[in-house]
Amino acid sequence: MKKALIAGTFDPPTIGHEWLIVESLRLFDNVTVVISNNADKKTMFDIDQRKKLVEDVCWGYSVDVVVSPNRYLVDYAGKNNYTHIIRGIRSAADYEYEKQLKDISEDINIDVQFVYLLTPPHLNYISSSMVKGLVGYEHWESVVEDYLPENVYEEFVKFNKFLLTNRKQRV
Repeated sequence: MKKALIAGTFDPPTIGHEWLIVESLRLFDNVTVVISNNADKKTMFDIDQRKKLVEDVCWGYSVDVVVSPNRYLVDYAGKNNYTHIIRGIRSAADYEYEKQLKDISEDINIDVQFVYLLTPPHLNYISSSMVKGLVGYEHWESVVEDYLPENVYEEFVKFNKFLLTNRKQRV
């Protein structure tokens, strides 16, 4: 059985993440999404909120969703019998980052293989950071709607309206 992991911060999960999950299910018998923290990123949602959002995106698919243990993903994969780690590539910059990650990961566990899926052109520019950067401008809600799965969109708007309202009250 070929088992694969997809890892990310998913803050928030986008339609690009959803695409990656669905495509991975076409290739592997078992897919698990690993929600992680990234020291280089300041997250909007806490890890439990992100897990719930990803679980909602994965509803109806045969996908497990777990929170990352505090260990290297490739180490976690090897110890839990995952054969592959799936990564999405949107651009040349993504490729360079992913190549470094793969090279370092092979030093830890050479038996876990990386699989790279190139995103379709209509998803190449979508990232969680890009979506978060759209918040607060006039009509932002209708703009971000195109980039988020429906359930994520609803939570994202509710959360950000709360933040924006509180920010205005403090000023």
